[in-house]
Amino acid sequence: MQKGAMTGRIAALLLLLGLALAAAPSPGALAQGNPFSPGSRPQAEQARPAAPQAALGGGWFADMQRHVNRQLNQRLAEINKGSPAALFIGALFAFAYGVFHAAGPGHGKMLVVSYFIGRDAHPWRGALMGTQIALVHVGGAVIIAVIATALMTGTAPPSPEDMRDVKLASYAAVAAIGAWMFMSVLRGGGHAHHHHHDHGHDHAHGKSEGRSSAMVSLVAGAVPCTGAVLVLIYCIANGIPLVGLALVLLIGFGMAVTLTGFGLAGMFARRRALAFAARGERPERPARWRRALDLVGPGLILGLGVALFVGAY
Repeated sequence: MQKGAMTGRIAALLLLLGLALAAAPSPGALAQGNPFSPGSRPQAEQARPAAPQAALGGGWFADMQRHVNRQLNQRLAEINKGSPAALFIGALFAFAYGVFHAAGPGHGKMLVVSYFIGRDAHPWRGALMGTQIALVHVGGAVIIAVIATALMTGTAPPSPEDMRDVKLASYAAVAAIGAWMFMSVLRGGGHAHHHHHDHGHDHAHGKSEGRSSAMVSLVAGAVPCTGAVLVLIYCIANGIPLVGLALVLLIGFGMAVTLTGFGLAGMFARRRALAFAARGERPERPARWRRALDLVGPGLILGLGVALFVGAY
């Protein structure tokens, strides 16, 4: 084997391994709250056992998310006093919170990576999916915050037990979508005909792509962002609802940027693997690798959904 081919193979394998480790969700960290009520002690500072999977890539991001939590927590009181500097710094921390929230423990990034490993896609589709997930995630938070304020239920965040049914339904939907995508590939609805120039086929494929992308985005963002809920509740209670909405949108923007990055990483991993397959002397190898990747992506989504459902049940 030539040196260049060996280097390309090693790079592709390391990239896929790195994506899997970085995107692995930490079940213990999924239940952590994100208190933003000024004057209260952040739960991030309270003693808690370390998550067993923190070392797989989620630990550092979770620590950074808790640090940003505390910083934004401190800025909210200053923003309420009308400090322009605090508002600017708070906006930066809101964006940073969205970035680390999306990159930390959770299944959203793993879904995005798996989705784009399993299909050919243009980079704009990665940006679209990242934006869709972020909008669903913070949109649910806005709805909960408005309802909680209207019902005068206080500023307490939803507890993990309160969200358990939502999470179970979301994880079951993840598994169902993975199974549907997997069976679609087995039935010939995958990307083996990528070079076929039938406009009718391309239109049908585009509609199928849009449906699957929308479904993945919906289930990935189905569990509302607790931090965004608390930011908005606090701002509404203190008469600055537009500030709260702006901060929540910045949280969503930070999430969208991060998730877009994971989507592009999944596309890059797929293209590198297919480019490596094309270097061989066997003409049938690229088609086999493409078929395998078409099945790997949905298989990862199916496995992730099942694992999360079993772990949360």
